[in-house]
Formats: sequence, structure tokens, C-alpha cells
Amino acid sequence: MSGDIRVTKKALLGIALGAIIVAITGVLLGNWFVGWRAEADEAEIFSKHFDRLGTLRKGMQPPAVELTDLDGNVVSLRDIVAGKNTVILLLSIGCDPCTDAVERWRDFKDDLPPDLHVIGINNGDCTGVSEYIAETKMPYPVYCDADHSLPLNYDMNQFPSIMGISQNGTIAFLGPGVFAGFTPQDAMELIQSR
Repeated sequence: MSGDIRVTKKALLGIALGAIIVAITGVLLGNWFVGWRAEADEAEIFSKHFDRLGTLRKGMQPPAVELTDLDGNVVSLRDIVAGKNTVILLLSIGCDPCTDAVERWRDFKDDLPPDLHVIGINNGDCTGVSEYIAETKMPYPVYCDADHSLPLNYDMNQFPSIMGISQNGTIAFLGPGVFAGFTPQDAMELIQSR
């Protein structure tokens, strides 16, 4: 009969292979899109909504606290950041999310804009901080809040947290957590917008 359609094994194999390729491509593109969208949403939420941390707000001066460097010298946070675009990672050694934040920002070291400085502030004294720096290979200076001034005086009690200070001496951004999609370039854009 001339109206019969013959389906060969080769045709079935081609159809099946085509369906598999389309399915795999769809899954890969779907996963990529979901990840991309999540990172974009996270960065947008951070830039638009993280304008407070404890009693501090965007546009204020950084906290007036005294910190200790690893040599035992007492230094003012305002003196440390004076005239510099600075990202502050607020940490507590021994906190797994804090270590994740250190590792993420450590990996950014070579990509930092030249006029962006990064420091860490440990919530507590400097006991064990040198070992923590060596273990995490943190390439940034770390200061210690031995008196717990930030949590006690400014209600900053979520670790890790992040704060950006512009060179004009005001807080450009701050918030709890350190987001995976948030890069030094994002930080610099927010700092320069102040």
C-alpha cells in the first residue's frame, strides 16, 4: 500500500536521540537560569534592602569603637577606614558561615578594585585569631572587638555581616550575612554611589 508509513529502527533511534538531547539541554538551561536568577535576586535584595544592621543605618558614620590589632595596639575603627573605600567583614572565629565568607572574599583578593580595602573584625579578643588567619589564608588585616562593642552598643549580633564605608566616611551599605552573588565590584559600585 502506498499510504503506509514505515518507521525504521534508524528513524526511531534518531527520534529518541533527538528527544534525549532536547531534554538534557532543557535541564541544563533550566538549572543555569535558576542559579543565575537566584544570584541576581540576591544581589538586588542586598543592594536595595540591606541598609541597616542593628542600630546603624546607611549614610551614618561608622561606629565609634576601639579595636585591637594583632600586635596589641588599640586603634579606632574610624581611623582605620578614614579616607578609604572599605569593606568590613564582621566575623566570629569558629563560626562556619564566617569561614565561608572569609573564603569567598579571600578568593576575590586578586580581583579587588585598587582603591577598595577589606578588613575583618573579630567579635571578641585576639586569642586564636592568628591561627584562624593562617588556617583560612585570610589575606586582609583583622582587628578584634575585645569589648564586644559592636554587639553591645550597636546591636550588631549577626555573624557574619558586612559593611561598606565610603572614603567620605559614611556607611554605604550594611547587612547581615555575606551573599554569594555579591562581589567586590558590587561593593565598589555601592560605595561610589554614596
